[in-house]
Amino acid sequence: MNNLEQHVVSLELSKKLKELGIKQESQFYWVLSENLGNDNFYLWDHKPTSTKQNWSAYLATELLEILPYTVYWNDDEKGQFDNLKLRIDVSTGHVYSVYYTGMLWTTKGLQIENSLPNALAKMLIYLKENNLL
Repeated sequence: MNNLEQHVVSLELSKKLKELGIKQESQFYWVLSENLGNDNFYLWDHKPTSTKQNWSAYLATELLEILPYTVYWNDDEKGQFDNLKLRIDVSTGHVYSVYYTGMLWTTKGLQIENSLPNALAKMLIYLKENNLL
């Protein structure tokens, strides 16, 4: 893995974000190599203008601009609701925990990764798949 790959969302998560309809605008893009076969991808520092298959390779800062700071959570079964705030914790070894938490100590969508962009991407996927975005 080159140094740039440590700072962007993985190809797998980038594909999932595109599939879920997340706007494809970022500083970097994963691009399918036409010369080397279907399994070879590389990072570009601009949006491809050709018809090449591509996916946004978001930086953590770009995902933080997309993710809402607050998510409204409602549990009809328990009659509870809360405004949950985005929280990011870092532990030894650069392990990132991304989640939403509220005043009722409700925690939703805990994502734990060794990469901050991947943890944020997984949170965005969680919100989209659970209709919280």
